[in-house]
Amino acid sequence: MRIMVAATYIDGYSYRCSSKACRSRESLKKGTEMASLNIEFVKIFRGMYCWVYDYTLAQAIDFCDCSETTYIKINDLILQVISEQEPEMVKMGGEGIGVQFDETAICNGELISNPSSTPDNKPNVQWLMGDIEGTNCRNFVLKLFTNRKIPTILDMFDEHVVPGSIIVTDGYPSYPGAVSEFGSCHEVVNHCWVC
Repeated sequence: MRIMVAATYIDGYSYRCSSKACRSRESLKKGTEMASLNIEFVKIFRGMYCWVYDYTLAQAIDFCDCSETTYIKINDLILQVISEQEPEMVKMGGEGIGVQFDETAICNGELISNPSSTPDNKPNVQWLMGDIEGTNCRNFVLKLFTNRKIPTILDMFDEHVVPGSIIVTDGYPSYPGAVSEFGSCHEVVNHCWVC
């Protein structure tokens, strides 16, 4: 499956089977908790942003550019997913198991297209950092941070990663120092994704 432009879907994209015999299309939301919502991804993500920062209903509706009913649906989905999560966080990785880390920048609710060139001290920037275990894709964490400095990254390692794991990153300059201080192996990969 590849992601293709598809005007018939609300987000303007769909998965398309690359087999010439099949060529079927599926919604990007298929198989996710968001599949039940007929709402654009950008509005869902903005709704999540509003929920994290505890916006009032009026602020959230204005920021998401949606109706009250739509925002309430997004809010209900967030609460449903959170209520289904285990209350205690299990650490990821283990001896010889890879845990991938990547980050992106959000400024005023918009994703920054090239976060690598964004300075940590730029006003109104939040860093969304995520990590995912290589052997279990259902085991992942997303967190907001104010910067990508070694102490910040090290705190995330301490909280979510088993020592001895192989930490896989995009090579941002703070990662090698944090991995070294944490006492794990470090691998650098290119996290760029192109349609």
